[in-house]
Amino acid sequence: MPYPSSVSYRRLQFAAKTEEDKRKWAAIPARELTHVDDEQMLLLGLTENLLRADISPLDAALGLVKLRKLKPALSTAAKSAEVTGLQVNKVTRLLRLADSPEVVQKGDQEGIELPADAKNGADEEERTLDLMGALEFTRLYDALSKKGGKRSNGESRADKQVAGAIAHALKNNWGLREITRYVDRTIAELASPAPKKARGRPAEPFKKTDQELVIYYGRLEAITAAQRQSLLHALDELQRMKTKRPKNQR
Repeated sequence: MPYPSSVSYRRLQFAAKTEEDKRKWAAIPARELTHVDDEQMLLLGLTENLLRADISPLDAALGLVKLRKLKPALSTAAKSAEVTGLQVNKVTRLLRLADSPEVVQKGDQEGIELPADAKNGADEEERTLDLMGALEFTRLYDALSKKGGKRSNGESRADKQVAGAIAHALKNNWGLREITRYVDRTIAELASPAPKKARGRPAEPFKKTDQELVIYYGRLEAITAAQRQSLLHALDELQRMKTKRPKNQR
């Protein structure tokens, strides 16, 4: 059985430039199919749902996965795009979302609820991640997972940090640019080498008391300008002490 022609009509409607063309492609001729089995009906329904404007990215992603399971021949993004009417890039992104961690999928499907603000006249609002934002947080999750981390009550470091970042992004209504900037910065910090721990010895390159002057040669490479001046002053005092002898020693 050929795939439904409504895919082509939907493409034409999306591409329409005038109201007349939009009305022209808003309805299509239909025919009743009396010999369609359950699998074919499910296939038709999934294909049509993927083109709905109000479908969530995660629902579209899971529907696409289900469609490919029904039709193993749709093994590439190009083949799936041809059947569903979606762009190849979008098919690829939806499949990535279908493989994303639960915390990211939850941010796309459920998001957060913002309470009503009577002072500003704002109604209760629900915000969720869009497709591109969800993929950015998936990238962050993968980077954090490589670093590992202890689990607390079954939650990994990646789960906890990404969940908090998603909530913060949605609460502040971040766009893709802000999300990408945050993810890039966090990943860069993960790649930075950890600062070396001090070994318990003083950081100063020298130590001066009334009784002694101790210089740590191994620390002179990191000496600051102020420390250098202090050390030169101490050495100058030492030189004056050597040249100036008490009168009874002459």
